[in-house]
Amino acid sequence: MPPDTPSRVPVIKPAPIVSTFSLTDINDTEQFRRLGAALRLNPDDTLRRTLVGARVVCDASGARRTELVTSTATDNVQAQGQLLAEADLRAQLAEAVLHASVVAARADPPAGNAAPRPDQRRLLRRP
Repeated sequence: MPPDTPSRVPVIKPAPIVSTFSLTDINDTEQFRRLGAALRLNPDDTLRRTLVGARVVCDASGARRTELVTSTATDNVQAQGQLLAEADLRAQLAEAVLHASVVAARADPPAGNAAPRPDQRRLLRRP
């Protein structure tokens, strides 16, 4: 480009991204249940990572085709399994839910190992 020709630089204006997606839009949860079951049974196999790529190959006639190439990822994801009793898990879940920032504070917070209030019992009940 000659030195006396002005350079033209495009102006980029950011635009807000509007997303109308909500978790309530997910109607079919079966694939999530299958993944959870697979993670529970064999987490190391389920979390195995595979790189997927492609290469172009020319045959003897000069025709080109694409081949799928897979390889093991360099980073390995391992599951840290932790076995807990169901009662302990329920108590931890109830504690987390009742003390979440979105739950309004109560005037009578439970103390230590006190018996759960009637509104807490449904969280601790077996399904």
